[in-house]
Amino acid sequence: MSSANKSTNCFAENFGFIYTWRDDFRFSSHVISVYAAISLLLFFITVQALVRMPPRLVELRPHIQTEVDVLVAIYLRIDPNLQTDKDQSSNFRLPNVDRPYIFAIIFTLLVIITQLLIMLASIRRNLLQTFGDDHSEIPVPKFSENVTYVTGNFRFAGTFIGYVILGYVF
Repeated sequence: MSSANKSTNCFAENFGFIYTWRDDFRFSSHVISVYAAISLLLFFITVQALVRMPPRLVELRPHIQTEVDVLVAIYLRIDPNLQTDKDQSSNFRLPNVDRPYIFAIIFTLLVIITQLLIMLASIRRNLLQTFGDDHSEIPVPKFSENVTYVTGNFRFAGTFIGYVILGYVF
């Protein structure tokens, strides 16, 4: 890549190892709209997870502690070597999970954003190959199958947004 194609903005200088920004390339409105929808979805899910869930974690803590006590009591009854006295209650207390929860949400957000930037670079590479008549990765389009391309675009957007949602779930 020549120096004329490289961008001079701050993002390009700091995050060039993830995505190389080029001023001479523009994405189609389809790609831009899918990424805009994903960005709004990520923002919405992250804000909801960081604002609504920590108070609920405090409410769920006694219930989770009860379940842990039941599991420990069952495990102590099964293994006689672990029984030290007649008391079957658990001495295990749940730690505070607020900080690990917030860290997990922020880490998940950063991983998903990194994956999205890598996929954006892959889309750009494939578009440049297609317009340069290099069909080594993408087959030559048959314009008689335009309906197939339209359904493929809907499938792309739906799968992509679904992938982002599942990234938070798992």
